[in-house]
Amino acid sequence: LARVYPAHFVMTIAWLPLFLVAILAFPAAVTLSVREQYSLTALISALTLTNGWGLPYTQGWNGVSWSVGSEWFAYLTFPLLTVLLNRVVTSKMALLLAAASLLVPFALAVVVNGGHQYMLPWGWAVVRVEAAFVLGAAMYLFNSRKTRPFRVTGVLVASVIAILIIVGRGAPGLEIGWLIACFAMLIAS
Repeated sequence: LARVYPAHFVMTIAWLPLFLVAILAFPAAVTLSVREQYSLTALISALTLTNGWGLPYTQGWNGVSWSVGSEWFAYLTFPLLTVLLNRVVTSKMALLLAAASLLVPFALAVVVNGGHQYMLPWGWAVVRVEAAFVLGAAMYLFNSRKTRPFRVTGVLVASVIAILIIVGRGAPGLEIGWLIACFAMLIAS
């Protein structure tokens, strides 16, 4: 937070004079959707880093900072997650946790998106980010537990091959999720 928030704050506040000039100089261009994007609610959400939590009317101002807001949510939940993570004592348990963390966004992609795409709508962004955060923790735990070198090499090779195939296909639909899973295994290996 100490490293990222100052830059985020400055870039968010930098939009304020631009928005005011736009209102004064081009009032017809400031449509209802623009006013919602640059509302006081959206500004407060951006400044409190709740803009990536999928709440209504919170997108706007520093639009790309939604990811920082989602990451902030994950950092806030980390103390609670440590209760679960401290119970992972074997590499198999770490892989089960990784699989469970991937199952949530995959299941939601099927239910919410009809299985046509992995990326969830705005209201579900924090769920996908939290699942990825847990996946990263599971990969750390997998890597920190004793595993046989030949297994790690096999996972490494399989991950690279799968990544090449998925990227070669253009990662359509749910394959983005598989790409994330393969990169997690590659990093852990």
